[in-house]
Amino acid sequence: MGDDATVMTLRSRDKKPSRIAVGVARTGQLTVTTPVRSTGAPVAAKTAAAGLAAAVNAACGTPGAGACAGPPRARRGDPFPVGKPPGMLSAVDLPPITSTRGPWVGTDPVRARTNYASTRCDNTQFRGRGMRHALTRTFVFPKKPLDPFGLTQSVATMKTGQARKFIDEVRNRIRRCGEANLGTSVDTLVNRSGKDVALTVWDLDIEITDNRTLQFWMAIMRDGNAVSRVGFTPAGPMTMARDDFTAVAERAPERLGDLPSAQR
Repeated sequence: MGDDATVMTLRSRDKKPSRIAVGVARTGQLTVTTPVRSTGAPVAAKTAAAGLAAAVNAACGTPGAGACAGPPRARRGDPFPVGKPPGMLSAVDLPPITSTRGPWVGTDPVRARTNYASTRCDNTQFRGRGMRHALTRTFVFPKKPLDPFGLTQSVATMKTGQARKFIDEVRNRIRRCGEANLGTSVDTLVNRSGKDVALTVWDLDIEITDNRTLQFWMAIMRDGNAVSRVGFTPAGPMTMARDDFTAVAERAPERLGDLPSAQR
């Protein structure tokens, strides 16, 4: 489609939420864009690509234009690197939160001396021999300062074998915690492993007192030699849909490959 093209799907958080499919193509010296907004079902990538192809062909033959477009075939790609340093989740990756429309704001990534995403079930730490680029950051809504609401991510790289062992140890600790503690329930939402990737997502309910239970959503993931842990704590009406948290967990390993010392 032209000389280069991509379609990105965005999600707005306006008073009337919508999905926006933005097509961008280059043909010679020309850049063509086609935004499509939908307040219902999201625009299919194939449909957005077809509209972009038509726009490219409308520019064919004009001064400065290059290649035309044939019938488009869409394929999924990794998200473009964003943030400093790249490799971690960014505010653009996070979904809307019920009861508020304010923007997510993330702290600057800092060295992961303390893993604020850990729970009493696993107490996972991102420090130790062999770990590189161990960083952590937290996302909150400044206009809604609720404790303990927020989403926290920690990342690190290490040797691939050590990364596999790291993931297995966290999984085992969570499993044992659910079996040994009567006040803790563990619901596994996603669990898969491959040669180069791994992802597990849990819904944890941890009894703090006889009258209070803390819900905590947690995910652990690996991409090659890079690992990450994501934790989210709802607070009253401020929460996200379970599928939205799973989508965030799916996005995190897609970004890990951009860490400076990541290898696959």
